[in-house]
Amino acid sequence: MSLIFSRCSHDSLTAMGLRRFEYTQVHMGGAARIVLFCGDRRLAESAARAAFGRIAEIEQVCSDYRRDSEVVRLCDRAGEGWIAISRDLYRVLEVGQRIAQASNGAFDITLGPLVALWRRMRQTGQMATEADLAAAKSLKGWQKLRLRPGFAMLETPGMRIDLGGIAKGFACDEALMALRRHGFDRAMIEMGGDLRFGCAPPFEPGWKVRAGSGRSLRMDSCGLSTSGDSEQFVEIGGQRFAHILDPRTGLGLSRPVQATVEALSGLFSDPIATAVCVLGKSRGASLARRFSAKMIEFRGG
Repeated sequence: MSLIFSRCSHDSLTAMGLRRFEYTQVHMGGAARIVLFCGDRRLAESAARAAFGRIAEIEQVCSDYRRDSEVVRLCDRAGEGWIAISRDLYRVLEVGQRIAQASNGAFDITLGPLVALWRRMRQTGQMATEADLAAAKSLKGWQKLRLRPGFAMLETPGMRIDLGGIAKGFACDEALMALRRHGFDRAMIEMGGDLRFGCAPPFEPGWKVRAGSGRSLRMDSCGLSTSGDSEQFVEIGGQRFAHILDPRTGLGLSRPVQATVEALSGLFSDPIATAVCVLGKSRGASLARRFSAKMIEFRGG
């Protein structure tokens, strides 16, 4: 999917006392991009710093690559009963569990051990053994993650949570909220396949997005997420496995697939797009509707 953002004419923006500012930093393993409209560079830079700071906070909560992150510390205490967690982590886990239940496990944040196997396959170029797959699959199961306000419990020792299919969408939401607290709502945040749009740019009906089919879209005050096999995959023995895992097999999806979903927020568009890839077009569209979301495009089986 090609994402193209239209630019307002310089003269029109000048007449409104506005300028277009764009900032990029590296967060959560990739580029985080912020576009906003403002009349003062110092105010724009201050708002962008706050937004990037908020993204960094979410990364410290949700990243399983950081040994000191909150989600890793929670997983280290799997099997120990109820553990107090932050408001941010609770929010992500709670929405993740709602999507898991509604999708009958097509989206499952407890696939951490299987994600670790996929990463090992990518590093070594070798297929996971049946024994390793069975061991990792025995630890998954969204039903074994229990929540109550401010607390979480992983029932089985060895369980690991992976938030790769939801954390960036949430980070985009929170970055936009940070910009809004600084008085800027004409803004857009992009992190990989996840985008969060505030109000439309000046003199525009929406942020311009060109879909993979070539069709032009206008997005306003919503989240937009694309998931699929095009960016991260591993090839072993002539077979391609996407980074999106099929919870039934424990392996990456082996069929070409890509889904783009629009929702009220990135916290929902991100995991729903992942689930749609697993479910397929018809069942995926039904899932999206349950959360007032819309499947914009789908390709594959």
